Amino acid sequence: MTIVDEYQNADEEEEEAFPPEDILNNVYIPDEEDEDDDDELSPFQKLAKKMEDISGDGGVKKRVLHPGGGSIVPEGAIVRVHYNAFLEYADEPYDSTRLRNAPERYKLGQNQLLPGLEICIRTMKKGELAQLLVSPDYAYGKLGVEPRIPGNSTVMFKLELMNFVEHAGIEDYDMMTKEERDKIEFSDILKFVEVERQAFGHGKKAAMMLESRHVKDEEEEKVHRGKLFTLYSNMAVCASKQNKFNLVMTYCNKGREIEPNNVKLLFLQGKAHRRSSHFEVARDMLKRAQRMNPNNTEINKELQELDKDIKKFSLVEKDMYQKMFSKPTGQSAEEKEKENLKAKKKLEKNLNVTDDFQKMVEEKLLEFIKDDLQDDMPFPALNLSVGEIACIMEKCENLGLDCKQIGSGQNYRLKITKIKKEETAK
Repeated sequence: MTIVDEYQNADEEEEEAFPPEDILNNVYIPDEEDEDDDDELSPFQKLAKKMEDISGDGGVKKRVLHPGGGSIVPEGAIVRVHYNAFLEYADEPYDSTRLRNAPERYKLGQNQLLPGLEICIRTMKKGELAQLLVSPDYAYGKLGVEPRIPGNSTVMFKLELMNFVEHAGIEDYDMMTKEERDKIEFSDILKFVEVERQAFGHGKKAAMMLESRHVKDEEEEKVHRGKLFTLYSNMAVCASKQNKFNLVMTYCNKGREIEPNNVKLLFLQGKAHRRSSHFEVARDMLKRAQRMNPNNTEINKELQELDKDIKKFSLVEKDMYQKMFSKPTGQSAEEKEKENLKAKKKLEKNLNVTDDFQKMVEEKLLEFIKDDLQDDMPFPALNLSVGEIACIMEKCENLGLDCKQIGSGQNYRLKITKIKKEETAK
């Protein structure tokens, strides 16, 4: 969403509510050097006297607060920025990526930004922090964006250029046919992959582009495999931080097809298996990682946590089985009949499955089928009823998925796997 669009669609009743402490950290506090003895000047007029005209007509003025490094942003680049935006006489920003804790990305030259902001960004270097004043002609014009931004408003930005990448020049990739994609030079594919990774964080899309690419020689093959491994490794780390253990396993498997004995991927995959209660697999992977790097504190700590989990779940499993198979003593015939009736009702209840549960299962399975990067999906089943487990297995069969019951006690789960086309053909 562009800055312009955001306020053209703003509704006074739907303004974002930010914590007071966050607002306090982003208020505008003039520096002592900004003070001016001329009381006839407004705050922005005093500030403008210390700024450089970068538009040529005084419409956009800039002051560098912290210099950046490297080259100036090139034309057509994709930029990532943080900013606070202020109206005159207002302490709190009327818009702030910092309050949202979400830097924004734009492609220059596509009318995605206020003209004044784009003019300023074109003068900046990576890491630069600048203050700029933007007149109405370079901001929201005579009409403004009521009710939040009055007409003819000069606005002030505190803008940081966090990063930028040159555009790869093949933004229509998704619209190309396979034949057209095959004609793209490998070097251009790598540029586009780098744009996706740095500017947008689309590791999945970048990986899919490389996966479908055929290389012409050993040199390209080496680069191709190296880039893919980096993408898989980075995506596994991100998925681990988000506790998406199925994705961690998927990305680690793909990375280990390139580097089978990579310690980092073995550790991440072992950790994900532990958190998913796949204890035997987790131990195997973590032990392999430990043999290759015996002094790694993270691996050793993870193995200690694994031992604790195994002991804890063994005790729970033992207690559960004792309760299941214990025989009550001194029970009368009447009490026994009541107990049997109670067990029968419980069984009937366990066989019932709600429509909402069936719908949820089907939606989850369809999402799994559509995800090209996921080949199997562990499904914790300890707290599910007999009927719900039967429902899942039936849905899997109807959708052409393989579903197996694995483990017992606290480690009991369902493993759902896609049936490969070759297996189906057989």
